[in-house]
Amino acid sequence: MNGKKIQNRLIINFLAAVVFLSAFLLFVSEPLIGRILLPFFGGSAQVWLICVMFFQGMLLLGYLYAHYVANKIGSWHILFLILPLINLPFNIGSEPDLQRPTFSLLLILFARFALPFIALSTTVVVIQLWLSRSYLIRIYEP
Repeated sequence: MNGKKIQNRLIINFLAAVVFLSAFLLFVSEPLIGRILLPFFGGSAQVWLICVMFFQGMLLLGYLYAHYVANKIGSWHILFLILPLINLPFNIGSEPDLQRPTFSLLLILFARFALPFIALSTTVVVIQLWLSRSYLIRIYEP
């Protein structure tokens, strides 16, 4: 029985590390992507503001997905987490249209970074949901 408890604690520690890593990547990706895009659009504050607005919207979409959809599809959510790998490596592609910089910036953000960011934002919520419904949580109950 002692070996089973150690195994359960290792699983919980692994899931906690995944939650931490996912939250860290969310925190780091917003300014990093903004910094990547900044030289293409002249370095104005507008680029930062559009990036912040975009990522907050994608975070909201990810949380809505985790709340309404991931709960119903169960372990099929793992396929949703693998799907963003089609966008790797991240690149800008063609030169942005400087006649319509806001539209061009949003188009690049949606095309290259929306799906990976949404998938990453669902990870924390879904793993915590799975953990709360699993048998593993009972090892910490008195």
